[in-house]
Amino acid sequence: MSDLNTIPLLACAVACGTGVALAAAGWGSFMLWGVVFLGAAGACVLGLLWQCHHLVSLGPLIHTLALLVVMCAAGGARYLTWQDAAPNSLRTLPDSLLHDAPAVQVVGTVEGPVFSADTGTRFVLAAQRLLTSTDTLHIRDRIQVRWQTSLWDDDPPSFPDVVAGDRWTMTGRLQPPPPPRNPADFDYGAYLRQHGIHWTLAVDRPADVEQQAEAPLGYARTVHEARRYVSRTLQTHVPTEVARSIQHALLLGDRSEVDDAHRTAFAHTGLMHLLAVSGLHVLLVGMLAYQLLRPVLMRLGWSRRRVDAVRAVFTLMLLLTYMAITGGRPSVVRATLMAALLIGGTLTNRVYASLNALGAAALVLLWMRPAALYDPGFQLSFAAVIGIVLFNPKLMGLLPGAFTHGTARRFFTQSVTVSTAALLGTTPFLLLHFGFASGAGLLLNVAAIPLTALALAAGVLTVATSALPQVAHLFGGAADILTQLLLLIAQAGAAWFGHWQWAVPHVSSSAVAFMVAGLLIFGGMRTWRLWHGLAAGLAVAVFLVWIPLTSRPLSPTLDVLFFDVGQSDAALVRTPDGQHLLVDAGYRTPHFNAATSALLPHLRYTGTSVLDAVLITHPDTDHMGGLPALLRAGVAKAVWDNGQLPARPLQEEAAHLANVADVPYRSIEQGDTLQLGKHARVVAFAPPSAEANAVLQSSNNRSAVAALQYGDVQMLFAGDVEAEAERWLVETYGYALRSDVVTVPHHGSSTSSTPAFLEATTHAETHAVISAGDQNQFDFPNPAVVGRWRNRADAVHETADRAVWLRTDGNCVWRVDW
Repeated sequence: MSDLNTIPLLACAVACGTGVALAAAGWGSFMLWGVVFLGAAGACVLGLLWQCHHLVSLGPLIHTLALLVVMCAAGGARYLTWQDAAPNSLRTLPDSLLHDAPAVQVVGTVEGPVFSADTGTRFVLAAQRLLTSTDTLHIRDRIQVRWQTSLWDDDPPSFPDVVAGDRWTMTGRLQPPPPPRNPADFDYGAYLRQHGIHWTLAVDRPADVEQQAEAPLGYARTVHEARRYVSRTLQTHVPTEVARSIQHALLLGDRSEVDDAHRTAFAHTGLMHLLAVSGLHVLLVGMLAYQLLRPVLMRLGWSRRRVDAVRAVFTLMLLLTYMAITGGRPSVVRATLMAALLIGGTLTNRVYASLNALGAAALVLLWMRPAALYDPGFQLSFAAVIGIVLFNPKLMGLLPGAFTHGTARRFFTQSVTVSTAALLGTTPFLLLHFGFASGAGLLLNVAAIPLTALALAAGVLTVATSALPQVAHLFGGAADILTQLLLLIAQAGAAWFGHWQWAVPHVSSSAVAFMVAGLLIFGGMRTWRLWHGLAAGLAVAVFLVWIPLTSRPLSPTLDVLFFDVGQSDAALVRTPDGQHLLVDAGYRTPHFNAATSALLPHLRYTGTSVLDAVLITHPDTDHMGGLPALLRAGVAKAVWDNGQLPARPLQEEAAHLANVADVPYRSIEQGDTLQLGKHARVVAFAPPSAEANAVLQSSNNRSAVAALQYGDVQMLFAGDVEAEAERWLVETYGYALRSDVVTVPHHGSSTSSTPAFLEATTHAETHAVISAGDQNQFDFPNPAVVGRWRNRADAVHETADRAVWLRTDGNCVWRVDW
């Protein structure tokens, strides 16, 4: 492969990926790609023949271009073949057969790996039969299954253990993969479709599953048992829960047990790559074994060639096993393939160019699963390696020799330059998928990467010595200490360097292509001087300024985003002046926090650094639960609540955090106003003063009710007021309550939304928004209440489907299709 200098395999992989992208965008059919492939292959042969008979000719150029077209056509044809539905796939069935059935019964075999956590069990099922109320169908499809009891059950029954290869019958709700719930959410549905999974099955009762046959003793069961063995060993020998959760991520690639706060700390500091199994992990698990086996095997008196062959085969088997145990993620497959090429080159006395090895790995991955091209893990993994290969030597060459003299100084310098090179390569894709990138890792990686290596090594030794409990316990203790130190670096880095990040919201694919092309041009230069780096930095700076300017609306508008945060409330107001008001902060449970899961990611995604005010309508958990996390993150400049007494624990926690952070915390009552920029203001209609408030006793009825006024448009946030408070509002304000947008009180409960309240608040063009979770335990919203609002309002929106984004120019209101 090193002889293919004119046509590096990385260029072939890029051409193949281009074909995949074009086919995915709908450019051409399988027949067209086949014709292009045959035509280009013919041109490639003619180029070679021409080159053989002419010393100076265009043959090499024709051959090169034709080969790249061949790879492009092959990628497009492969994608169309891969994504085409099988004759008995669920996608070929009538929609009514699946959508009209409240539950279906599926029979199939479990594919590995199986992920189990407190929130449920998740795995892929190779479905073979589908049983409906009228028919039994033989199918062939892959379904993402989730076994999870209701989060609202106090003592839920547990599901049985699942092993890859088991055959099960299960009954549940069969649906297409869900779209993102909020604009900044990860598109899990697209992720599943990229893996060839077009359906999900939700099972919420253990009684609805039945095992038909146990997994035979084979590859799938062996991998599953290996994962369980590692998990049990960590549970036994690693003392603390937080260290075990991170060790699970390091050893198995399973981050489901890492809580949101710790995951956020790693993300904010650019250290999330340490929790994703990648080249670092493969290097430690495989390449160290490859090196350590040499002195052991040499003692047997074997020849050098035999020793190299034996340790190569053993290491490759070990890496393939590790790849299977960690779930075959793109970064692991890429690192394993590159390691295999490196080891193979050692055996054959050949040196493989890094970019050629990378291109070979990309070609294999794209051929196995063409949609991997759109996987963030695939893009970030390959971009990081390309960045390191292209930029690290150039960055080292720019530094004076004093920075590289001495082992310690060279290690520190190279750690920073490698981190910088990787950040340069991955920044376009970080902005595309997450809307922000952090520079804190440039310094933190110097300590975090060696510490991760030591923590991972301690975890591996814990598992390897589990047959000797006392020894394993020592290594487990060491793994615990090292892992806690790694977490401490992430948390301290988030506190000290968390602001070392830049956010560029709504980056388009074309903008990312522009950035990547610019980086490749600069990275591909044979000579690199300081002015080259300054030019690259200037281009990136112009890009970062240009994107926000082009993303602004042409006319001044005010936006309100009603988040989908389950059975709770949270709405973000953004004025044309860039002021931000959050009305309620969602709920908090042991398994979910609206602030860390939805609100803070959205703020990062949109480049919002502060909330000018947070208004909590009342201190119920489903309205105030996320406020402490917002205060800890330092994004709230001021907090208003309804002044409810006696104070609840959640109020006391929030007040304490606000006091520590020196954030103004006050209560509002009828008549208070809050100015948002030059043209928008918030007026409090309720709660009334303490004297008048005696008639409103319940927490819901004492909710803060506020009207946001912008131009001729009024938006009414009604909290959880019920019939008694609605009556008081109508008697006090009458038709001054009439609004263009109304949040339906108390999530659409039958105790609210009285006819008099609807008459006072609505007109022919009113938008009503119901914040309620899908299939919540209260059965909100009440169908009769929804019917009343539909009769009075122009449109009724529900966040149970997905977040509702409304926009106004001060004259009219419309919904934004995000």
